[in-house]
Order: sequence, then structure tokens, then C-alpha cells
Amino acid sequence: MNTTSRQDMLTGLPGYTPGANVIDVPVTEEGIDFISNAVYAQVLGPGAPRSLHLNLLVPRSPERRKAEQPSGSRPAVLCLPGGGFLAADRDRYIGLRMALARRGFVVACAEYRVIPDLFPGLVLDAKRAVRFLRRHAGIYGIDPDRIAVLGHSAGGYLAQMLGLTNDDPAFEPGADDGADGIGADCSGPAESCAVQAVVSVYGVSNLASIGEGFPDPAPAVNASPASPAALLLHGAAMKDRTGGSILDNEEMALAASPMGHVGRAKPPFLLLHGSGDTLVSPMQSARLYEALRHFGCPADYMLVRDANHGDNVWYQDNIAEGIGDWLVRTLGDPHEGPSSEMAEPFASCTVPQEDLPEALLPGQVPGARLLAVQGDTARIDMMDNVVYERIVRRSGARSMHMSLLVPRAKHATTGAGGRRPALVFFPGGGFLSANRSVCLQLRMALAEKGFVVASAEYRVVPDIFPAPLKDARAAVRFLRSHALNFGIDPDRIGALGESGGGWLASLLGMTGDAGPMDGEPDTPSCGVQAVATLYGLSDLARIGEGYGEEIERIHLSPAAPEALYVHGAALAPRRGASIASAPEAALAASPTGHAGPGRPPFLILHGTADTLVSPMQAERLYQVLKKDGNEAEYVLVRNAGHADSTWHQQAICRLVADWFENTLAARSFR
Repeated sequence: MNTTSRQDMLTGLPGYTPGANVIDVPVTEEGIDFISNAVYAQVLGPGAPRSLHLNLLVPRSPERRKAEQPSGSRPAVLCLPGGGFLAADRDRYIGLRMALARRGFVVACAEYRVIPDLFPGLVLDAKRAVRFLRRHAGIYGIDPDRIAVLGHSAGGYLAQMLGLTNDDPAFEPGADDGADGIGADCSGPAESCAVQAVVSVYGVSNLASIGEGFPDPAPAVNASPASPAALLLHGAAMKDRTGGSILDNEEMALAASPMGHVGRAKPPFLLLHGSGDTLVSPMQSARLYEALRHFGCPADYMLVRDANHGDNVWYQDNIAEGIGDWLVRTLGDPHEGPSSEMAEPFASCTVPQEDLPEALLPGQVPGARLLAVQGDTARIDMMDNVVYERIVRRSGARSMHMSLLVPRAKHATTGAGGRRPALVFFPGGGFLSANRSVCLQLRMALAEKGFVVASAEYRVVPDIFPAPLKDARAAVRFLRSHALNFGIDPDRIGALGESGGGWLASLLGMTGDAGPMDGEPDTPSCGVQAVATLYGLSDLARIGEGYGEEIERIHLSPAAPEALYVHGAALAPRRGASIASAPEAALAASPTGHAGPGRPPFLILHGTADTLVSPMQAERLYQVLKKDGNEAEYVLVRNAGHADSTWHQQAICRLVADWFENTLAARSFR
């Protein structure tokens, strides 16, 4: 970023006022759209049909940010989470998925059926997810000939099964128990479920020998009819089923295992395992690697020294970078196509030949590369669909949700008792929507700094003010009430938002903790200690200021979103009204209408090329805050439009994250 200080160059910039810092942010990075809860299949069971969901990270080129479809055809990676065959949480491993999306891959993460459902249901589900990506390749900008699958633990088992049963009619989705897609055109031939590359991270390759080499009581545990492998194969003992050990029918167990399907003409495999794994034996990956090599199948095997199952080693940058490099080498660069001229994956953490241990480590076999991975990158857990408020009305009840990013490793922002500062983010949407999935790049940058970051939906039109403010206050109270659960320092909570969400974050900061509104509890406090607003609104009566008479006339319509938010739709006995018809009501719903000293520190960012929300909105908020002696930093981003690609650049993300680190994390508010 380059700061411009020459006054003569700044005069005349939209939104400029003395004290503003004008910066230039080159647009060099792609934005990443987070698409949540896409239904990829519906399966039939003994009860009602069940919908299966996946989440997507879709990179979009800067010049096509507003296009209906992403540009180009990119390789895709289908991620399959682990969970011991008992769970399949598609919110896991968000750090690795974001790292791959930043490399240009379209990244999906799918849930699948788990116990008490039986094999082969979960394998068929994963194949349905591959078919979904191919069927919708044009929508998400996917190259249908370059789809990889990546899984951890039980998800690694699934990834292996997909690669080893490519185009096997015995594992063709739809033959078992259900339809193959929601709303899809299935009249023509079905798309292939084949994958072109497989990445397995501490995956299971043989259900009958998961604990190979482990001391007692591991053998007895794995032989129990209650073990996950046994339940996956034989089910629970009920009615006419007696259950059984995984060892009761070794032929059946092998047929349900990747090792039972190793043969020729398989896609390239990357296997990673930890020599210190105490849950899934590293011999699982070693045996599969040897079998693949025996049949001449391309395979790379990385043994990570001393790494245990799912520990923090697997969240380090070396792992994500190495997996990304291997996928680029195997599938081709997402931006430039196939390329073999690149550095060897995992070269930065490979143990040199002269430093290899004299005695073989668990899982170490000829051909394996030994890795030494160190680092302090925080593991970040995503928690979606957390209900923070329940609104009960005569017409029914409505739950309000938030998504959380929770850093788990020790970080510099962690205070006494391991507590972290928290931020609540409010998405924009022109008062007509509040999609909490947006701006994931910014939220991840904040979480990587050590903040717990909640993204909260709120009520929009046709609901009217002060409903959204009540929701914002409820979101802050929820974080304070559950501070212990999420490791939050209740004395350090900030708010931020973009566009309409910036208006809400500013309003939350300006109204402070002035006592409960109608129907609200007295405690805990809903005050925030810092606020950042990105191209937000501050005065609802002046949104189109400076844009000319035609635009200002549009904003004076009773159908303008701000008018609908304050006065409601024309529905008896309400007649609707212009935002200018009731100046006091408009001011009460505006951050600038709540001026006064003692407000929390503000960071205000706006683009000089914003044609939707006037940059003068930011200028007015800054002037109101400074007039009353409040701490405020105002940054004008030259040539940035409203919610364009500029705002997804790492320079902006770092600016916001650094400001919160210096303003919120480094201070005491007790």
C-alpha cells in the first residue's frame, strides 16, 4: 500500500476530509466466494428422504467479480472430513481448504452418511458429490476432467475408495437406495464419478487392521462388535441383525476396504501419515503405498515424524503448501494449466538422507519420504449454524444464526486464562439480505491473528428498525454469555461489517451500552470496545449524497431499501413513506444520530469510486466522531468501488486485522 500525502492531489477526492489516510491497493488476488449448504444429493432410507450437503469455496477472477459465473475452468478438490465413521462435519479443516482456494482450486467439502448407516452408503455418497461437481462444472468454473479428492482419517478411507473404484459398476450411485441429485436433469447419461487424483491424510486402508502394530488393548478394541469398523460393516445388533466383529468375515472386510481394490490404472495417490499416530496405525498408509507401487500405480508417501492423529502438526503451513504443490503438479496450475516445472512438494520439510533415523519409524517403508513439520500456525475451527437468538412472535418462532471461526492454538492475542478477544461481523446486503457466509477471506485473516470471529445474520426487510439493532445486541450478549465455551475474553469484543453490516456495526458502537431496549435482558452487556466499518452507511437520509439529482430522487422513493427498513412496506394500516418524510426517525436509525463522547475506537474504510453508497457517508461519520473527541481512523481507498475485488485483497485484510490487534487485543478494557 502506498500512502499519498500531497494535499493538492487529495482535494476533490470523493469522501476526503482532513485527517483521512488515502491508500492505493493493487488488485492482484482473487476473491473467494463461500457457498454454504448446497444440496448435492437426496438419499432414501427407512424414514423420510435425507438431503446431503456440501460447502464450496469458489475463486473468482478480479475482472469477473460481478459476473454470473466464475471465469475459466479450474481443477476442483472434493474434501471429505473424518470423524471415525461416526460423524462427517463439513465445516472442518477450513484453513487447508482456504489455502487451496487461494491457490486457485475450487474446493468443496461434503458430508456423507455415517453409522448407523452401513457400507457402501458413504462411498456412494462421496461419488454423488463428485458427480454433482461435474454436473455443475459450468456454474462453479470447474474443469470436469480435473477433479481430485482429499480426505482425513475416515475421509481418507473414502478418498482412497473413490480413487480405487473409479468407474466400477459395483459402486455406481443410484443403485442402492436413492436418487442422485436434487433438481438435476437426469434424463441423459450420468456424469462419471471418477477422480483424477487422491490425497489421503492418516486414512484407513484396511478395516480389519486399523490398529496393526499397536499394543494392548488396541487389538481387542478393534475386534469388538462395537468398533466403528464393525458397525459400518455389520450394523448394530437389533431385530434380525446380530452384529459382529470386523474379523468375523475377512473377505467381506477386504471388499469394503481400499486394499481390496488395488489394481492397475489408478489415479495418482498422495498418502500422508504420522509416525506417532495412536488411533490409525501408520502401517495403513505404508501397506497401501506398497500395494500401489507393486501394481505400478503412481504414488507418493509422506511420513511425518512424531505426528499424532489430528494433532496441530496437520494444520501447519508446510502441510497445506505441500498438498497444494502436489495437486498443482498432478492436476496442473489452476491459472496456467498443466505444469511439471515446479519444486518438489514438501521439499521445505523433507528430512535429508543423512539425517534419517537408524531404526525405522512406525509406518516407514522403502520409498517413503520422512517429513519434519514444525510451526505455530493456529488450528481454526469453523462452527456453523449456531443459534444466538430465538425470536418468538404470534406468527411463530424464528432462530437467528451465526458462524464462528475459533482459533485453538496458543496465540499472541491470548490473554489471561487463555481468553481471546472476539469480533462479531455483520454482512451487507442492502438491508434486503444478510448472508453470514460472505467475506470469508477477511474473517479468516482475523481468526489467523487469534480473534474468535462470529458472523451473524440479522433481520432485514420486511422487518423494520430497530429489529436489526436488537439482533446485533443479542449477538454480542450471546458471545459474552458463552465466553467460556469459545475461549472469549468478555472485556474485549469488537464489531465490524461491510455496507449495510457496516451501518449495523457502527450503530452498535454509537449506541453503546445505554441500557436494555424493549424486551431485552439487563445483562450481560452488549457494548463493544472497537468498531470497523467497510463502505458502510452512517446517515440513512443521505445515502446518495453527491451522486446527482437522479440518484438522490431514487433514494427518496418509499420503495428505497432504507425507507422500507425504517417505515416498512405499504401494507394496511401502514402507507409507506420516504426516508426524508420523517427526519427524526431516519436520524434515530443512523449512526450519526447517536453522536457523543465516550464512543469506542472506530476504523472507517471507504472507496473513492463507490457508486452505491456515497463516500460522504464515511466522511460524515468520521467528522461526527472526531468532533466529540473520539478515537477514529479514516482510510480512503482510491479507485475502490462498492464491494469490489479491492476489498478481498490481503492488504485490506491485514490493515483491518492489524488495527484490531493494536486497538482491541493490545488493550485492557477492565
